[in-house]
Amino acid sequence: MAKKLDLTSMGGFVAPPAPVNEAQAVEAGTRVLEVPIDDVMPDPVKKQPRKKFDQAKLERLAHVIEESQLNQPITVKPINADGKYIISMGERRWRACKLAGKKTIPIIVSDKTDSYDQVTENTEREPLTTMEIAEFIIERIAEGDKKGYIAKRLGMRAEALSQHVALATAPEFIQKLGNESEIGARTLYEMVQAHKEFPSEVERFAADSQEITRAGLARLVDGLRSRRDAEAEREAAKNKQGQEVPPQEETNPPSPDPDPKQELEPELPLTGDESPAVIEGANDGHGGHVDPQDENQTQAESQPSATVVKLLIDGREATLATSGIVSVVYEDTGEICQVELSTVQIVGVEEVKNEDS
Repeated sequence: MAKKLDLTSMGGFVAPPAPVNEAQAVEAGTRVLEVPIDDVMPDPVKKQPRKKFDQAKLERLAHVIEESQLNQPITVKPINADGKYIISMGERRWRACKLAGKKTIPIIVSDKTDSYDQVTENTEREPLTTMEIAEFIIERIAEGDKKGYIAKRLGMRAEALSQHVALATAPEFIQKLGNESEIGARTLYEMVQAHKEFPSEVERFAADSQEITRAGLARLVDGLRSRRDAEAEREAAKNKQGQEVPPQEETNPPSPDPDPKQELEPELPLTGDESPAVIEGANDGHGGHVDPQDENQTQAESQPSATVVKLLIDGREATLATSGIVSVVYEDTGEICQVELSTVQIVGVEEVKNEDS
């Protein structure tokens, strides 16, 4: 009698799936069987309520299955005359397994499922909340798992994983939103960043908004930043104005178009013992030096309307007219200005020796 050879230990050998005791599987209802994936097919009459399959999501699920395995079996009807199992629930997982290159797939055989079960199986499935996922990631990191490994196992982009990690230290009201709502990790992450800039405004936004979206949050932040920048510009302009020294205003600015006939003749060189009168302190509050010998003159000057100023010009005596433009020198700054003579109040007369005499 020929002896059977056991070749299962040879490298690369994959034993075929064990024969399925379908009657036992159907009777048990919950027994999981591993069968060739090509023996399973979607419902040919399209009784599956899910009609659309997002290819990007399928590829992410396939990546997760490829890195580990399909942990949730699909449900199929008993094998038909063609030797095929018709999918009752789990076509999406079956498609992902095909994309992942799996040769077998775990199934549960049942003839008691119908289209109602298919709908409730999809709609009543409750996913983990955003904060539950975030807390799981933090736990795995604490156990020593690398972020790259965690992202690969969860089928998650590195950016999304970092956003979940940031939520672990988010303010309490944001974590509460992550546990009690369906707000995604990215929106909650952006709320964390906005809260760092505008804490009270973002917290009020979260409390008052009936629906929190990324677009609504972005509008809030843009408005707050614009208002902050405008206030900063106004404050900078205010500070700049406070630092600048305003130009000294003339107490009596010259007339825009003086009458040339009323202008005094230009200053002439002084010769000999000429002693011109110098007019000082035109309405600036600074008195001139009064010679004690001119007490009577001072008394006369207390009445501006009766004051007469005598002048000596090129040896000729003259009286200062009561109108026209005259140049004055301010004692405090030395500033020379032209003013209307009718606005000048004479407070003193002083003789000045000619420097050339």
